[in-house]
Amino acid sequence: AQLAPGESSVGVFTKRQIPKFTQFGPFLGVLVDTLDKVTRQFFPLMLDMPNKPRQYFETADENQCNWMMFVRPARTFAEQNLVAYQHKRNVFFSSTKIIEPKQELKVWYAAPYAEQMGVKTLELTEDDIQGQAYSISLASLRIICYLLAISFVSILCTV
Repeated sequence: AQLAPGESSVGVFTKRQIPKFTQFGPFLGVLVDTLDKVTRQFFPLMLDMPNKPRQYFETADENQCNWMMFVRPARTFAEQNLVAYQHKRNVFFSSTKIIEPKQELKVWYAAPYAEQMGVKTLELTEDDIQGQAYSISLASLRIICYLLAISFVSILCTV
């Protein structure tokens, strides 16, 4: 696969299984006041604090950041196994599924964080459903339908 402009060819791979909902962070990096000052714009991260201007993480210098700067963005819903989100004054990544040994960590924005960033979340596509890379159990679908029913009051989910 071709790299996005500025995207690193270095990724982060697991040595052991990582359970679902494992939290990593906080993300460490130099904060700058505008997105224009961010060198690696293929996956920017920001802090949005009440009564303060937005700040963005500049991640060009690995001596100023932690290992999380090397986690590459997911390109599809199927390969995404982490979500990035802001909690209070920090950005964290959390695993969205069990990640098996030797798999690459791949992150994309959680829905509320994506909205703040002005980008879309990754959506499940027909290719994801058809491909070997993504599997979803009947129980997971029922849970998703149940959660959607709670969130939106009225929804039809049949499995």
